[in-house]
Amino acid sequence: MNDPYAQYRTLSVSTAPQSKLIVLLFEAAVRNLRQAEAEIAARHVEKAHHHLTRVQDILTELIGALDFNAGEIARILHATYWKLYHLAVEADVRKDLALVQELIGHVSELRDAWQQAGGAGAASPAPRSGSNAPSSARSGLHA
Repeated sequence: MNDPYAQYRTLSVSTAPQSKLIVLLFEAAVRNLRQAEAEIAARHVEKAHHHLTRVQDILTELIGALDFNAGEIARILHATYWKLYHLAVEADVRKDLALVQELIGHVSELRDAWQQAGGAGAASPAPRSGSNAPSSARSGLHA
């Protein structure tokens, strides 16, 4: 409990801007997808499952954090995140390397968009105005 690194990490997360937290979630998702990719290639089914369920948990957090009062962008992000969630479930059930690689591409694109949006002043998982929306939220993943 007196681990200074854990205290620093907790303080860093609790004081970080929301756009930075979103980027951190996407980075964790990409990291877990890459680990799942390696585990599937090595035929370590249980380890791949662990990493893919972590990705599902991250996407669930992103979905739960959306503010639907933000308007259309929240609905677009909701649809996008749900499609990614279902793709992660399918990749997990099938242990499909191609699906994992597809997810890596989509999640990396969203991470990059949020990084760019964060530099431009985005401040929440469902931006309070459409001007802070990542452009990839309008990708072919939705609806």
